[in-house]
Amino acid sequence: MTVLADLRVQLDLNALGERMAAEGLTRGQRADRVRRELASTARREQDALEGRLVQWRERGWVRSWQGVRIVNRMILEVRVDAIAGLARSGEFSALWDGHRSRPLAGDFPRPAGRWAQRAWSREVRSRNWALDALEIPALWKRGVRGQGVVIGILDSGVEGGHPQLAPNRRKKDSWFDPFEGRADPWDSSGHGTAVLSVAVARNRDGYRIGVAPRARWVAALANPGGVFHPRFFTLAADWMLFEGRPDVLLMAFGFEPGECHDELRLFVNAFRAAEIFCVFAAGNEGPAPATDISPANYTGLYPGDAVAFAVGGLERDAGPYPGSGRGPASCGGRVYP
Repeated sequence: MTVLADLRVQLDLNALGERMAAEGLTRGQRADRVRRELASTARREQDALEGRLVQWRERGWVRSWQGVRIVNRMILEVRVDAIAGLARSGEFSALWDGHRSRPLAGDFPRPAGRWAQRAWSREVRSRNWALDALEIPALWKRGVRGQGVVIGILDSGVEGGHPQLAPNRRKKDSWFDPFEGRADPWDSSGHGTAVLSVAVARNRDGYRIGVAPRARWVAALANPGGVFHPRFFTLAADWMLFEGRPDVLLMAFGFEPGECHDELRLFVNAFRAAEIFCVFAAGNEGPAPATDISPANYTGLYPGDAVAFAVGGLERDAGPYPGSGRGPASCGGRVYP
């Protein structure tokens, strides 16, 4: 089976952040430094483990291994009855079940036609009350349309040929599929395409959808079919940090409402330390109290004690959308979203 094995040594991002602040580094310099330090830590510790891995392979415990850098983690194909021995070896701080997939909270629609435009076409023709409520047209008039910004998304994939999205795809290093290895962007449920369209749709043919129609996008298939799979998410997140390198990262998914699931905290901290602005959806589990979801409910994030930027939903009258998730946040009791 697949096991995700976290090594004991992890980069102290807060300590690194303090050193970078003292050195007066620019935003770009900080991002590059974080990536170098993460990669160096993973390479050093994983190389040191190589001898043990060879021994375990000769013993029949381990068949293959692959390291990632966003956290100091190895993805191991192991014999099930060898897991206890790996745990006793003292090399790892945590072993995660790489097959422990589970549905995500919220509505992950199945694809409905190739583009699925007609269902909402009347709502976004010529005017879109949501964009007006956000005062986006005022920014457009000032020439602020997302130009020069790269927006990434970890989700169910993206329909790369969608007429609203195809022109904005970044030309190089714009797509990664650890699930099926497809070279061209595709969407396993439709959810990622919908979320990304809200951010960067080109607003063609009179449809007003995208907030930042001149931003470019990159995407990784992290949640196939709207299901969280630790192995695929780990690989997708690693690619996003080191190859995708967006300015803004959309993560519109979450686990069971009203609970604090910490398993993505290391990823979120790494993105934040690398100067990537992470945007989370507050979820569709409301209106009852304590319907918050992780990772949108994270507190205590890098640097120091930061709070996740979680976006809730509003209706036309500016009141809260009934289904929007409510606090208090289960990961610290703060205001949510």
